[in-house]
Amino acid sequence: QFDAAFVINALLPEEGRIDYSASVVRRVDPANARTFTPFHQDTTAFQKAVVNIWTPLTPAGGDYPTMEFVKRRLKSAEDTLPGADEYNLIRIDDKTVLEKFKGEFYEPHDVLPGECIIFLGTTIHRSTNQERATKTRYSLEIRWS
Repeated sequence: QFDAAFVINALLPEEGRIDYSASVVRRVDPANARTFTPFHQDTTAFQKAVVNIWTPLTPAGGDYPTMEFVKRRLKSAEDTLPGADEYNLIRIDDKTVLEKFKGEFYEPHDVLPGECIIFLGTTIHRSTNQERATKTRYSLEIRWS
């Protein structure tokens, strides 16, 4: 039997718990660019150490939006850009990320509902596949802090 609490507690500096205030169901609609999240780190967004347990509730990839991750493990927050939208103060410049981490990206394709991707809050990630997607993706983000 998989012990998620044991694994997550090994990643965080202290014993943690599910952070319901930072856990959400997200809708990403290819017809609405505002539903796509830019490159960011959850540590910056929530101002604390977190682990994100991300699972799609609809498929991800192909006809659905998916996620894109920087594969390099980072120990600190990257510089962010001020903005005028709901991602103000957490957005990391696309050009900077694409140049700095060239060739170090992971974009999962064909992720099925219920499959999970678990990543640290310092992991740079964003919603992606807007150009190819035609269907709306729903996902559950459970954060442990």
